[in-house]
Amino acid sequence: MDNYVSKGNRLEYAHTAAVTSGQAVKIGSRLGVALQAYAQDVEGVYLMHDVFELPAKPADVFVAGEQLYWDDTLKHLTKTASTNIAAGYATTAKLATVE
Repeated sequence: MDNYVSKGNRLEYAHTAAVTSGQAVKIGSRLGVALQAYAQDVEGVYLMHDVFELPAKPADVFVAGEQLYWDDTLKHLTKTASTNIAAGYATTAKLATVE
């Protein structure tokens, strides 16, 4: 196939702030997770389709398979869509916790 480029599970991107390995980063209207630590404005590799353990809104309860969103202001997963970006789905259940 002459037009195949890649599997699409990785994206190279230069973020406007330094990031740590495993940090979730908003890239346009998508969510990526940094493969390594990268300095500000340095192109790095962000994973787009794998399973990660990320911070979640303490009060939210998730069930496996439930759609989740990334709140880029509070830097956590949530069930609230509103202005948040789609982040994937829960692979396990999560109980509410006290903040």
